[in-house]
Amino acid sequence: MRGLLALLLLALTTPATAETCPPVERTAGPPVYVILYGYGFRTPTRTVMGLPPPDLPMVDDDVASMARLFEALGPQRMRVHGEFGRSARKRVKRFGLRPPTWASLLESVAEVVADIDADRQSAVEPEVYVYLAGHGEQRRVGDKTRLELYARPDGEAPGYNGYIDSALFAEHILTPLSARARVHLIADTCFSYTLMQTRPMTRIERVVTTPVLPDYATPFRESFPDVGTLLATRAVTYEGPRYGGRFSHALRSAAIGPADVDQDGVITYGEMRRALNRSALADPLMATPHAYAPGSDDAAPFLRWRASEAARVCTPAGAAGGLRDGRNLFATVPDRDAPSALWLSRGNRFTLRAFPSRR
Repeated sequence: MRGLLALLLLALTTPATAETCPPVERTAGPPVYVILYGYGFRTPTRTVMGLPPPDLPMVDDDVASMARLFEALGPQRMRVHGEFGRSARKRVKRFGLRPPTWASLLESVAEVVADIDADRQSAVEPEVYVYLAGHGEQRRVGDKTRLELYARPDGEAPGYNGYIDSALFAEHILTPLSARARVHLIADTCFSYTLMQTRPMTRIERVVTTPVLPDYATPFRESFPDVGTLLATRAVTYEGPRYGGRFSHALRSAAIGPADVDQDGVITYGEMRRALNRSALADPLMATPHAYAPGSDDAAPFLRWRASEAARVCTPAGAAGGLRDGRNLFATVPDRDAPSALWLSRGNRFTLRAFPSRR
């Protein structure tokens, strides 16, 4: 398994299993909806330390790879927003591409809301995955600190002007979705932790000897108890030509199976948090992520693979390396002492290649 070509995996048109991995019983699951949004371009009116922020060319590849990840769940509807180059566009064009504007994002949310409202017969709470990638910037207005996400400008009003702040996002995206479904909010942006700051800051006079980090998680969970969050960082996050967004790559690498320690086909928030923390410890360029489960319940499912349409592919012990989706590095498979299962979208070809030896 140490050669250049370690293993070729074909996600079949029917779910695949193997006797060497623990059996998993397929179950019914809730309806799933997905909204993916990425915008990695600079804005000429903002600067960071006197310079315009750099473009983030890997954002569209991250959005395309996240589409491949969530495609395996068999979503009822998936909406993909981005400024896609030729390569990424080929990977996601079948999902119906949309521009990375505030107006288009609101339209996608309205469609998901209409779908959920029309499916009143379902007795199971739907699940909505919202993924954000690109620039994130902290802005202070009066005594309020907000996260602002960049968007393609298409007007002058807030949001339409190219800046979506966290309060606006909470009001128009999280509020209508969380009133109808369990929401999984994933953000790979700088200062993404601040996305949870949707309330005014409360001034408290106190004497401190060291700075106190603001707690946005507690009031956020009080306002949105049915929203789980996986957020890249309190500060700066990085991307590169090999992995794309470091956080997004780590999340996909954990989510396709390695985070599922008990291999029961369900990856919980507790399992995801521990997997992401291990990734951050192993990668000096990855900031400490923040994972908060809905209702503060670490046993709450993040991904119900056993209720999905995904193919289950068993990899033998020692089958480690880069999992490629065509030419793109989709995820990293860790070295394991025992066979383990990967959950992949059916009908797509993935190639697992061992990383070059460093000896």
